[in-house]
Amino acid sequence: NWNSVITLNEGMNEIYAEIIRVFGDTAVSSSKVINYYSEPCIKINAPINNSDTFSNSIIVSGTALNCKSGDSVVIYKNNEIQSVSQVYSNMNWSDMISLSGLNDKISVKLTDKFNRTSYDTVTVSYYSGLSISITSPGIIMKQELHILQYLEMLREMETEI
Repeated sequence: NWNSVITLNEGMNEIYAEIIRVFGDTAVSSSKVINYYSEPCIKINAPINNSDTFSNSIIVSGTALNCKSGDSVVIYKNNEIQSVSQVYSNMNWSDMISLSGLNDKISVKLTDKFNRTSYDTVTVSYYSGLSISITSPGIIMKQELHILQYLEMLREMETEI
């Protein structure tokens, strides 16, 4: 028995093995192997890089190339696993994750059946709901409002006269 590791090119490959015995006679065997797979590739289509959102739950989605339906897609937020998904038959993938704040780093890792990997990363900032409240001057504003209403009432009375 014998074995050897070879690197296949994309497309058609012809492999030859030649045995030379002690007496000088040879035997040759060949086989054709088609390699349809380039390195896998994953791309995040949404959200776009350096985007902002007011929603803490977002759908991360994208496309994959040179892989098969069912290959693994792991989604990370700030280097922590958030979700394990898979490539669909249309070579898309998606899943929902939660954001935590400014500059969350969202990464995805595609692993194909040959255990080859591909990565993509975007940065997203989550802003919680903004609110405005007037805390000062509370009473003074109410008094000013009453004065303005009184002046408006006087103007209306003047125009009627």
